[in-house]
Amino acid sequence: MLLLLDPDSDTATNEWTPTLAVDHYTIVDQGIREPAVPDTGNWLSDANDAHTEEYEIETPCVDCTSAKIWIYGESLSSDSYIQADFSANGSDWEGSKTIISTLGGIGWYSVNWNGPFSGPMTSAKMRIIHKEATGGSSRIYSTYVELFETSSSSSSLSSSSSSSSLSSSSSSSFSSSSSSSTTA
Repeated sequence: MLLLLDPDSDTATNEWTPTLAVDHYTIVDQGIREPAVPDTGNWLSDANDAHTEEYEIETPCVDCTSAKIWIYGESLSSDSYIQADFSANGSDWEGSKTIISTLGGIGWYSVNWNGPFSGPMTSAKMRIIHKEATGGSSRIYSTYVELFETSSSSSSLSSSSSSSSLSSSSSSSFSSSSSSSTTA
């Protein structure tokens, strides 16, 4: 089963600058899925190396075998890029991977992690990290996570308004490659 999950709250680590004075996750939780284009009138931006955004994600998944973070964003300079990371249990991180390269134009980008994960799927989090060498900047407009579950154990859990489930007959969209894919 393929689960599509939006951020549902901020953590204590939110260092990017929002265009609105609201909780950061409300800007990037648009419920929009690739290939649709989200609202680009509001965003989170950053120009400081290693500044991090971290979000809680509803976790209705027990036997998840892979995770994919999607970001609609852009790198605005030749010396900045964006990394993403995933945690199945909220404390053990799977390892940061570059999701948007330098001068990555506005569009959808994704990066995958294949299990088994470092800890049990209890309270998932996603992390977005701005990286730069000399002052470049980046923006993110929307983000969500795809989790692929091998069993139907989550079917008895109630669904919230910030998540949706889709049936899937295969996990072909999850590759073992650590490179990001771009769809604009």
